[in-house]
Amino acid sequence: MAIPETPIFYPYTFENLNAIIAGLKPCSDDRILAIGGSGDQAFALVEYADVVVAERNPEQLEYIKRRKIMLNAGDYFSFVHSAGLGFDNHQLDCNLDYFMEDGRKNRIHARLSHLELGEPKSLEEHASERKFTKIYASDANSKIHRRGTIQEQLAAILTGLEHGGLLYVASGYVSGLIDVRAMGLEEVQELTAAAREIENLYHPAVYMKVEA
Repeated sequence: MAIPETPIFYPYTFENLNAIIAGLKPCSDDRILAIGGSGDQAFALVEYADVVVAERNPEQLEYIKRRKIMLNAGDYFSFVHSAGLGFDNHQLDCNLDYFMEDGRKNRIHARLSHLELGEPKSLEEHASERKFTKIYASDANSKIHRRGTIQEQLAAILTGLEHGGLLYVASGYVSGLIDVRAMGLEEVQELTAAAREIENLYHPAVYMKVEA
C-alpha cells in the first residue's frame, strides 16, 4: 500500500524515539496521550502502553492511519519505508533502525488494538475529555504550534493528566520561560537526564503533575 502524495508536514519524527521511551518509561498500566505528527512516537509508545493519538491536521492523521493499516496487514516494508518520501538523513535512518530492532515491529503489530486514532483533535481537546497517566507533548508548547500563551496551553493539557502523571516536552526551555511549579509541575530530574543523554537535537524535559 502506497502513501498518497498529500501535504505531509511530518513524514517522520526528528526526535529520538529511544529518548522518549527513556523519559516516559511507558508500561502496561499507562494510558498515554501522544501528539500525532508522523505517528512514529505513538507506534513506539504502544509497544508498552495504551495510546491515544492527538492530531488536529486531517491529512497528517490520515497518514498515521495508513501506516497503521500497513502494519496491521503485516506490510512491514511499507510501514518502515513510508516515511522516506524523498528524504535521506541520519535521523530517518535512526528511526528505521528503531523499528527494525529485535522484532519490535512484531510486538507493535500485536498491540495495535491499543492504539486509538479518532477524529482530528488537538492535544488540549483530548485532554478536556478524559484523564491520562502520561502525556507526550513533543514541541506543542513552541510558538508555532500552540494557541495562546504557554500558561494557557499547559493549563488546558494538564486537565487531562492524572495527579502524579508525567508530561514529556521536547523543549525543556519552557522552565526558563514560566514558573512550572506554579502550574502544578515538578521536573523529574532523573527522567529528564535519561532523555537528554540520548536526544541530540532537542532539549527534552519530563515533569510530574503535583499540587500547584
